[in-house]
Amino acid sequence: MVELLRRQEICRWGEWLFERRLIGATEGNISVRISDGHLLCTPASACKALLQPADIVTTDLRGVPIHSGTPSSELRAHLIAYELRPDCHAVVHAHPEVASGFAMAGETIPFGVSPEADSVLGPVRLLEFAYPGTEDVAEGMRSALP
Repeated sequence: MVELLRRQEICRWGEWLFERRLIGATEGNISVRISDGHLLCTPASACKALLQPADIVTTDLRGVPIHSGTPSSELRAHLIAYELRPDCHAVVHAHPEVASGFAMAGETIPFGVSPEADSVLGPVRLLEFAYPGTEDVAEGMRSALP
C-alpha cells in the first residue's frame, strides 16, 4: 500500500515539475527510499509528465533493479545522497531555468534571489561540469553533500 502511494506521488511530482517548466522532455528524475535497502526511481529516458505508477523502477541501494526496468542514468547521484544523508528520504533532480543559467555562466546562485530559496535551501553550491549519467556527477555530489 505504501509503495503504491509513493509510486503515485512520484508520478504526480513528475507531472508537476514538467507543468512548471522545471524539467523538459526526459530531463530530471525522482527517487524515494521506501524501506531499508529499496528505492523507487523514475525510469531512464521517460517523460516525467506521462509516467504511470507501473513505470516506476524498484532498485536496491546500489541501483540494481529488483524486477525489471532501467532506472534513471542519474540514480548514482541519488545513491550518494542516501548514503551520506540517512535523513534523506527522497531526491528530486530538476533543471530550473534560473539555476541552469547561473550554472552555465559559471556562477553560484546569489543569496537574495528568492526569500523562499534562501530560507529553505541556503547557499547553493556550484559543482564542476560533469557529463550526465557519469560517475563524475555522483562524485561531485559526494564532495558537496557534507
